Order: sequence, then structure tokens, then C-alpha cells
Amino acid sequence: MTLRYHKELDGVRGIAALMVMYFHFCEGVRATKDGLINFLVKTSVFGQTGVILFFVLSGFLITRILLASKENRNFFKSFYIRRSLRIFPLYYVGLCIYIFVAPLIANTTTVSLKLSWPYWIYLQNYCMTFRLPITGPPHYWSLAVEEHFYLFWPLLVYYLSTAKLLKTIYALIITAIIVRIILTYKGFNVFYFTFSTMDALAIGAILAIKEKTVGKASKGNNAYTITLFLIFVALTILWLFAGGKGIFVIQAIKGTLIATVYYFLLLIVTNFNRNNILNHFLITKPLLFTGKISYGLYVYHIICYSFYLKYFNSSYFLFNLLGCFISSYIVASVSYFTFEVRFIALKERFSKTSAERRMIAV
Repeated sequence: MTLRYHKELDGVRGIAALMVMYFHFCEGVRATKDGLINFLVKTSVFGQTGVILFFVLSGFLITRILLASKENRNFFKSFYIRRSLRIFPLYYVGLCIYIFVAPLIANTTTVSLKLSWPYWIYLQNYCMTFRLPITGPPHYWSLAVEEHFYLFWPLLVYYLSTAKLLKTIYALIITAIIVRIILTYKGFNVFYFTFSTMDALAIGAILAIKEKTVGKASKGNNAYTITLFLIFVALTILWLFAGGKGIFVIQAIKGTLIATVYYFLLLIVTNFNRNNILNHFLITKPLLFTGKISYGLYVYHIICYSFYLKYFNSSYFLFNLLGCFISSYIVASVSYFTFEVRFIALKERFSKTSAERRMIAV
């Protein structure tokens, strides 16, 4: 199977990173008398779904690579080495900066191993779900979810037929909804737990299977666009009238609905004529660059925000926003071009196709 390289997906990854960054920035903004700022802060909640977009995108990209390399005799070795070279170096550098370096610069107490050990073995999301005492970069929970996916997903792809894999995906989606129901009933947060968020990764995998079994679609663009629009409208209505109220049913199904929106978005981007406004927008240079350094943006932005607001905080929302974003871009860019590229070059030695070499899933 020859993988087609979708340049637009780098832009999608850039959008996901910006969404998360904007959400985290607005988390620290207090209500003011300025109605515009209050509106921007309220709508920033949509930025939280950037993580779900990351999950759907990763599920698609990883699954299509695994399906394409299924006949490779070094299937497992190649995959796990490539993932390790891309994920571990930056993950642990960011973790060391957060736990050891940042406290020294800020003259605060260094985090003890007793409170940070889950981060070193990717268990922080379990502790956050069940409210166990830990200290570390809070946004790292999603990296734990993805790492769990990387560990078990190649086994399922390799040993199951396409039909059985698809059935397994549907089972995972149903399981995620059931787990969210149980967690909500027990009073736990459903957002961090691996088994309550894996439906987004599984939904992304459906698109990879569709690509393999059906190929590029030639019809149905309007139908997919209409479906995407209707689901988005439904979610917007839910947010306007039920957002923040913790309604049981909504907590159980909203993650799957949001992932479905992003599924159709990726379907439209990857399956149809690229000569449209959306695809042209996704391949603009700023978005492509943001997508390239998105892993670093995700890892470093909380630290950058913290130091910028500590030393350069102003009373102007826009100044603080630009300062936090610019500092994050600078740090992520330096990290990418001086550190990450070295491991990416090693990773490419284990890539089977040129398309794989250009697909750096976060």
C-alpha cells in the first residue's frame, strides 16, 4: 500500500496546537468588565477540543502507517523505535525542565520523586482521573494517552484482519462511552482516563481503514460537509444551553460527537479536491510551520506562559496573549531545529516510505 502524503494535515496539526494553547492561556484570565474579553475567554473552551483533534489525527496517521507496513518483517521493531525516537527525547527534556530546571530559575521548591514518579512512566493521567497526589506538567496527560495507544495498537493491527480490526474499533468506542458513564456516576473526571478518551483515537483509525479498503472517494463531498455542519451545529447548541452544567448524558457522549466532527473534517481534507478554500488555508506557511513545531509548542507552552506572565505580565489581554504565544514559538523553534531534528533524522532510518518520513505524528 502506497501512502499518499497529505500536506494539509500539518496545517491541521498546527490548528490543534493553537487551539490548546489558546485554551490554556484563557484558563488564567479572570472575568473583567470588558464584554469582548469575557466572550473570548468563554469561547476558548472550544480550544480544549484541540486535544481530541490531536487524538483523531494520530489515530488516522499511525493506523495508516501500520496498515501500510504490515508485511514488513521488522514491523514491531521499526514502529517502536520510530515512535521512541520521536516521542521520548522531547517528552523527558520537557519533564526535566518542568520538574528540575524551572523551580531553580523561579526559586521555588523542586518537585519530589514521590509526587512526580507517574510522569516518568506515563501514568499521570490515571492519577489525575482518580485524584491521586502528583505534581508535574498537567497537560502531559494527553501524551500518556497517546503512549498507551502506541503500545497496544500495533498488536491489534498486526494480528487482526481488517474486518476484525474495524469491529474492535467499534467495541472500543462503545467501551469509552460506558467508561465515561461509570466515571461520571462515580464523580470522576472523564477527560483524562485512557479508556474514556480512546474513542477519539479509534475514530481516527476508521478513516485509515476507509482509505485502505475504499481508496480516495470521488463522490459524497457535499454529504460529508453537510454531516459535519449538522454535528457542529448540534454541539454548539449543547454548549450554549448545557455547557458547564455537568449533565450526565452529555458528559457520556460529547467526546465521541466531537471526535466525529473531526473525523469528517479530516475526511473532507484528505479525500477530495485540494483546490478549495479550506485546503489552501491549511497549507499556508504559518500553519505548516506551526504544525512542524507543534510537539514542542505543546510540551513547552505552559512553562513559557508561566515565566512570561511572571516577569512581563501586563493589564492588557492582547499583549499577554501575543507575548505568551511568541515566547512559546521561539522556544519550540529552537528546540525543533537544534534538538528534535537530530532524533527525527535517526527516526527516518527506520521509515519504510518517503511519505512515512514526512509524517511526524504528535
